[in-house]
Amino acid sequence: MTQERLERVESLYAATENEINQWSAAIAQLRAAYNDAFNQLLTRSSKAHDHPLVAQALQDGSCGICSTTGEHVVAVLKQRLAANVCPLCDSPLDGPADSSEIHKSLAQLDDKLADGRARLDDAIATRKRLGLELEDARSLAVSAREALSKFEEENEAVAETNKALRALANSPVARTLEALNSAMAEFVSQRDDEYALRDLVCAP
Repeated sequence: MTQERLERVESLYAATENEINQWSAAIAQLRAAYNDAFNQLLTRSSKAHDHPLVAQALQDGSCGICSTTGEHVVAVLKQRLAANVCPLCDSPLDGPADSSEIHKSLAQLDDKLADGRARLDDAIATRKRLGLELEDARSLAVSAREALSKFEEENEAVAETNKALRALANSPVARTLEALNSAMAEFVSQRDDEYALRDLVCAP
């Protein structure tokens, strides 16, 4: 049972380690995707929109190229920026025309990152708990192996003693002692018979 428990805890610990590695890798990928999306947002807003001529025209309604002024200058600039084209030459700009998709993607990635971090924290807490349980299981397994080894050693000594006694019982010395004991018993029996006969003859 002790060994089975140790193997079970070791298996759970290894599975948790694998889960931690998987979530760590997933979080790293999500962070990379988040950075890419965020950089797209920065790239889009840092080009045409932040150009000095465009920024000035949006602020005061005057064209820095032809010096035309009026609300229509601002309206045209905003229209072209919304269409993600260059306000000067109508060339397409890098990145999507509508940044709302990027914001939506960032929000989704935020949710996934939060979920991944929560699952990673749970796995780390589980690993900590299993680590303590694994340490206890290993300690019990060592104690069980030591007890078994001691038992085997003690029983081996008893077995060796019995083996030696059996060997001694079959030795020439043992057979000689057995013959002497038998002769002695026969002598004592004969003596007792003679004593009994004497007492019977001498009786008044």
